[in-house]
Amino acid sequence: PVSLAGSLEIDANGIIDIAAGLTAKGIALLDVGTGAGGAVIGAPITAGTLLAATISSGGLSETTAGTIAADTFTSDGGTIGGNVILSNTSNSLISIGDLTATGTIDIANAAIASPLALDGTISAPSITFNAGSGLSQPQSGVLSTTLLTDAHSGTGLFLNGTANTIGTLAAFTAPAGQVTITNANALTIEGLDAKNIRLDAGSGLTLHGGVTAVGTLSIGGSAVTETGSGAIDAPTLTGSMSGDAVLTNANSVDTLGAFTATDLSLNDTKALTLTGLVATSGTLAFGSTPTLTETGTGTIDAGTLASLPGHALTGNAILTNANSIDALAGFTASGTLDLADTRALAIAGTDSLGGDLTLADSLSLSGTGALDAQTLDIAGTISGLSLTGGNQVLTVQTITSTGSIYLNDASTLDVAGPVTAPSATFVANGLTI
Repeated sequence: PVSLAGSLEIDANGIIDIAAGLTAKGIALLDVGTGAGGAVIGAPITAGTLLAATISSGGLSETTAGTIAADTFTSDGGTIGGNVILSNTSNSLISIGDLTATGTIDIANAAIASPLALDGTISAPSITFNAGSGLSQPQSGVLSTTLLTDAHSGTGLFLNGTANTIGTLAAFTAPAGQVTITNANALTIEGLDAKNIRLDAGSGLTLHGGVTAVGTLSIGGSAVTETGSGAIDAPTLTGSMSGDAVLTNANSVDTLGAFTATDLSLNDTKALTLTGLVATSGTLAFGSTPTLTETGTGTIDAGTLASLPGHALTGNAILTNANSIDALAGFTASGTLDLADTRALAIAGTDSLGGDLTLADSLSLSGTGALDAQTLDIAGTISGLSLTGGNQVLTVQTITSTGSIYLNDASTLDVAGPVTAPSATFVANGLTI
């Protein structure tokens, strides 16, 4: 073994083969040759900094006897030609600085006191970590790779680098761990299972495999879509998107918290409760959920409320908080819609209910679309009602309006409750008052 109080530099015009243990404050491996080269660590190395600055070809690898214990591992601005395969799980690295390789980077690390810190710019076509204590990254860190794989289950993954350019995260499981991934470009998730998950992709997020959270899944960035088997299974979903959120696979979400998007489409196989402000400048569409309710601060602020085509709600929608909705367009449910709305509400498209439409707090009700409901009942006073489309309402209950009422109805209409207005016109295929 070689032990130095200072630093050690090993230069070679060819292969560097370390067969004896090395201990030094800093160790540099420099392959300065132009032919076949590389470095093989075949014995324990202990260093403050292990610097593999330039290896022309052949990469850097370990044998089963080769291990690294170092505060920092880096190529320090240089490039390692070939693969970096440090797969001995007895390695003890505290941090990885700048590291660039033309091939694969595959680094294993023992369970140490803190997560392996990815402090520098780490770049390779494919990067794999197997870190017993998980991974952490400051905002200044950068991961640049087409494929990132975390091979160690059960630990946390904290990738906070705002300039990360990760193409795809391979399937990763850490049911008791936390996962945070920030990415500057488009990110594809092939599968993810963790306690709480936060995903933020600046150029779009694609869920191509199942994403399961024990607690909360929070998503952000420009847009999110689901492809393949991509679906969400989480008690709580929150999000902040600058574009559209299209989540139309068979998701299982119990609670939708605060969520903003241009358009939000959510297909959900569970009863869904809104607990925060769900705001879209365009369309908010729900599908398949057995019941849709609001509690606490759960409210909707949307241009249009709709159902996903072919995925009608299978029960009631009870939305009685102070919502702000401009239009119902293609909203379909097998049960009742009980809606409080602080805006003038338009009926656009065909809105079909197996039960009743009960409307409260709306300024007015109008539209050329078609309303299909058992009963129309309006609580409070509106400024007018004008429904001129091919409506099919069986019963009108209470309507109080300061303006005129006009209802065109293609079915037999029963005006059962008190209707108060300066004038009221009902056009129906049979009328009972």
